[in-house]
Amino acid sequence: MTKGGEQKENIRAVALEILLKWDRDKVNSDALILNVLDTYSYVGRENRAFLKRLAEGTIENVILIDHIINQKSNIPSEKLKPVVRAILRLGVYQLIFMTSVPSHAAINESVRLAKLKHLGKLSGYINAVLRNVDRERPDLDLIEDISVRYSCPTWLTKLIERDYGREETEKILASFIGAKKLYVRVNTVRTDAQSLKDALSAKGLEVRQAEGCDVALEVGGVDMLRQLDEFRKGLFSVQDLSSMSIGGLIELRKNMRVLDLCAAPGGKCTHAAERLYGIGTVEARDVSERKLELIRENVERLDLDNIEIRLSDAREHDADSVEKYDVVIADLPCSGIGVIGRKNEIKYRLKPEDINSLSLLQRQIIDASGDYVRKGGEFIYSVCTITREETFSQRDYIHDMGFELKSEKLFLPGADGFDGFYYAVFTRQR
Repeated sequence: MTKGGEQKENIRAVALEILLKWDRDKVNSDALILNVLDTYSYVGRENRAFLKRLAEGTIENVILIDHIINQKSNIPSEKLKPVVRAILRLGVYQLIFMTSVPSHAAINESVRLAKLKHLGKLSGYINAVLRNVDRERPDLDLIEDISVRYSCPTWLTKLIERDYGREETEKILASFIGAKKLYVRVNTVRTDAQSLKDALSAKGLEVRQAEGCDVALEVGGVDMLRQLDEFRKGLFSVQDLSSMSIGGLIELRKNMRVLDLCAAPGGKCTHAAERLYGIGTVEARDVSERKLELIRENVERLDLDNIEIRLSDAREHDADSVEKYDVVIADLPCSGIGVIGRKNEIKYRLKPEDINSLSLLQRQIIDASGDYVRKGGEFIYSVCTITREETFSQRDYIHDMGFELKSEKLFLPGADGFDGFYYAVFTRQR
């Protein structure tokens, strides 16, 4: 696509390449779409928004879309050539979900994509399937299987239903679909909420103060937030409200030492450092140089000099760290079910056996790091998931290690705009 060619049919061709790469190479769709949007940053905002919605929405709803294809085609979706399947998926998504796209445009441009891919002989088949979908549009509300209706694997739907029941599970699955609220955390070392709000509003963004968090702003009307000067200058970080809650839990005291065990990419450790700036320090650890580089990039951008970054495998006990810290943040690797709404990849790549293996990993880290907290200090456990194994079971495990539960909170996905998240704050007793 050239700089002058911003027609939607060309945008659709870009979306097709995204779907093909995602399906063929099993790459992370979120990163893939972000990279493509960066590549096409010169095209109009309306066309970037169309591309983002088309690619993200199709992947987000792919189980439902394949169900619809299978009803209207004599060839099952999984038996189709990848490129034909991808073209049909894009076409069905436009017909069912993009009401602003005329039916004839969705169908005709899908046929054009087939010809572009030298599939002229199959263009009649693609045309027929999409016309069948358009002629007999399914009533999604009549699809009783909520795992199909909300494009969530059956095993995962049953897992959530086990813990939260049918009614709540449907609300959770529904929250995974569609646009999400976007929040930024004000870097109070560099600016304040009102000044940042004014600066972003002056650029045409929709900005309002988030309820219940004085350093959080809800931002709309932008699709390339990280390219703003205010981001590059370190005036804010992009972070969900539920995740921001961890930094706010730290009770500030002079000369505090805080340890973040699994700190990449740096959201929680930089928030802690911003709050402790001038009175305390933070040590950020992670297991690889690649992860440490992500932390460094954020620390440097935010201009924080009270963070020490260190390579460390959190599963291995460090004798030099025993009783050295006032607060230990254990924001641990998890299944990520709470953030599926922002990371479609999770629901397609996660496997049932991952839940137990991740909960065992969490306990390895808890066992290794529990005595890093000074007696009377705090151990903060958090995960961006909602499974019983990774939340309340771990809470009980930590309590049995000699920690007193001070507070806990479970954020269910979609409730008041939050991602799914859990934290428990403990005081070390022995």
